[in-house]
Amino acid sequence: MDGKHPEVRMAWPTTLTMLCLSAVTFYVRFLIALCKEYRLQRISYWVRLHSPSNLYTLAEPQPQTKPVVRAA
Repeated sequence: MDGKHPEVRMAWPTTLTMLCLSAVTFYVRFLIALCKEYRLQRISYWVRLHSPSNLYTLAEPQPQTKPVVRAA
C-alpha cells in the first residue's frame, strides 16, 4: 500500500462521504415535502368540516333517454 498515492487512498472515503451526504439530503427533502403535504391535508380537512354540506354533495346520475347501442 506504500506504493499508492495518497490521492488514490482518499478516493474511497470521499466517495462514501458524498454518497452519505446525498442520501441525507434526499431524506431531508422527502421529510419536508411530507410535512407540507400533511399540512395541506389537515387544512383541507378543516375547510371541509366547517363549510356548508350542500356544496360537497355528489350529483345524481341522470336517467338516459336513448337506449345505448353496443357494437358486436
